[in-house]
Amino acid sequence: MKLKQLSIGTFNLYNLNEPGLPIYTDRMGWSREEYERKIEWTSQMIRLLRPDIFGFQELWHSASLDRALGESGLADEYDLIIPEKCCWRADRLCRNCTQRIDDWRSRVDRALSRKGHAEKLG
Repeated sequence: MKLKQLSIGTFNLYNLNEPGLPIYTDRMGWSREEYERKIEWTSQMIRLLRPDIFGFQELWHSASLDRALGESGLADEYDLIIPEKCCWRADRLCRNCTQRIDDWRSRVDRALSRKGHAEKLG
């Protein structure tokens, strides 16, 4: 099947961190109430946008995004592909980082295939 349309959505999670954990210089981080509001907002955005692929910024803990996706009611429609932390050297990627990128590409290819898209990232 040829890919006719692919929608991509992106939004900033504004430091989606587990409650009570430090964020930059704030040692206490989000309160439980603030965290619950962030999870609800994120799940609403997931339901509203519903693209084929999401790109998220400022995710501190994958469990938080997993929870928001579950609360959106759309967990069966998406595969979370969250890279592990990287050394992020400005001048080059280390061998471990390039392996993670290759792994990420194959995971995206599998997720797209599951949605019926035959093309691969390459």
